[in-house]
Amino acid sequence: MEECSDDVDGLPFGDFVYIVAALLDPAFCLLWLEHDVLAPDDIKVEVKKHVKDQLIAEFERMKLTLEKSSNSSEEDEEPAHKAPRLFAGYRQRKGNK
Repeated sequence: MEECSDDVDGLPFGDFVYIVAALLDPAFCLLWLEHDVLAPDDIKVEVKKHVKDQLIAEFERMKLTLEKSSNSSEEDEEPAHKAPRLFAGYRQRKGNK
């Protein structure tokens, strides 16, 4: 059994992004936990809580990062000038139709 666990540790599937992807997929969500994990119900409840807490914490970190970057970019940048429109120079001809 130890050989199998060593092989699993080297795989990239232990990354939290895979759990988040499954959690955010409405067709899959936490069904993997209910059907595929062979553990007592109290452990499953604890895992659900941990996954949800980790997801919320990750979103909070992302929110703070975005707020910091948007605040710094607003201070540094000048207001954007209006870009010319694609057909701004086009004039409709009067005449033969």
